Amino acid sequence: MPSGSRTAVLIEDLLSTLTTHAILTNGAADGSLDIKNTTFTLPDNYYAYVRSVSNIRGNYKDANKQAVVSNILLKQPDANTVINQIYDQHRILRNPAVILEQGKIKVIHDEYTTVNNVDVTYIKLPAEFSVLTNTACELPMECFNDLVEGATDLYIRHLTATQPKKEQKK
Repeated sequence: MPSGSRTAVLIEDLLSTLTTHAILTNGAADGSLDIKNTTFTLPDNYYAYVRSVSNIRGNYKDANKQAVVSNILLKQPDANTVINQIYDQHRILRNPAVILEQGKIKVIHDEYTTVNNVDVTYIKLPAEFSVLTNTACELPMECFNDLVEGATDLYIRHLTATQPKKEQKK
C-alpha cells in the first residue's frame, strides 16, 4: 500500500495507540564471532519493530566518548555486508546495525564501541480485553466494528468446524 495513502494514514493512526518504547539494558556482549555484537531481550509485549537508538561509549577516536546514535535495521542475510569476515578487524561502523531474531535484538558494532543500552520504539501487542468483564480495549473506537465482526466470524467458524456433520439423506 502506498505511503501517505488514505488507508496507510488510517492504519498509522490506529497503530499509534499501540506504539511505545522501552530502554533495553543488560545486553550480552559477544565478540567470539567475526562480528562484534551485543544482544538484548525484547519486551514480552513486543509485536513489531519501528526504530531504535543505541546509547554507546567509545568510538575510533575517543574510547570514553558517550553518544546516542541511530541504529540501522538489517535483515539476517545482510549481516555479512556490515562486517563480512574475521579479517575485517579495525573496521569502523558509523552507526550500529540491528538484527531481530527470536525475541531478541542483536546490535552489531565495531570493536571500538560498547553499547550501554538500546531505546527501541515498537508496536506492542494490545492487552487482552473482554466485554464480559468490562475490561477496556486499548484500541481506538474506530476498530470496534472490525474487532466484533472478526471475533464473530471466528466463533461461527469454530462452531461449524466442531459440530458433527448431519448425515445426508439418500
